[in-house]
Amino acid sequence: MSTTWQPMERVPGAGPETWASDLYHAQVHRDADSAVLCLSVRRLDGLPVHDWRHLQAVKNDIAGTDAEAIELYPAASRLVDMSNTYWLWAFPPGTRLPFGFDLPGAYERLAGQFRVATAGINTYLTAVSGTR
Repeated sequence: MSTTWQPMERVPGAGPETWASDLYHAQVHRDADSAVLCLSVRRLDGLPVHDWRHLQAVKNDIAGTDAEAIELYPAASRLVDMSNTYWLWAFPPGTRLPFGFDLPGAYERLAGQFRVATAGINTYLTAVSGTR
């Protein structure tokens, strides 16, 4: 396995639309009534993924760099657990979801919110424990 990102490439002749790299396998599920792509992504070795940068690169390679995608953590009643398969729903390029960060300045605003939250937690802990 490579230590640098190897782009996903479309696998010709595969049943559903299939993409692969030296590390990942992905299938694209398309609903005829929707422009949203459902991507199922898994590592070839079956290990868990959760390197965010890798899932971002998979999304970029398949849906495009201007597409936004989400990964859903569903209600238990809707759970589909396929052993380290990750599901991303990618929207058409240019579609902006009604949440997320709007740059510029998003990081600075977020850092400020973390400072406020951390200060609040520290104040609470000091009040409860009597120490700092």
